Amino acid sequence: MSIRPVDMQVVIQKTTEMSRTSQIENQRPEIAQHNATEKVQKEAQLNEERVTNNENAAEQNAVNQDGKNGSGREQKSKRRLRIEEEKQEKGKNNTKNAGYDFSI
Repeated sequence: MSIRPVDMQVVIQKTTEMSRTSQIENQRPEIAQHNATEKVQKEAQLNEERVTNNENAAEQNAVNQDGKNGSGREQKSKRRLRIEEEKQEKGKNNTKNAGYDFSI
């Protein structure tokens, strides 16, 4: 069986095309395994971030030894009360040193 020159050109083109196709088919399981590994790694990283975020949230919400939960409202209100008490103390001290007391 003889191959004509025109047929030879077609056969060579198809041979290179078939070799690429077979190479892709042979690599398909490796690529699938690689993709699955990357997916598992991403999921593990996301789970780790979720755990870290949950731990941070738990620490922020935890009650400390003083019974405060560390919320900004409680700290601000107690700070305001302390400042008002200090102002009252200063006001009392100033009236003692004024020197004039008019009682009628």
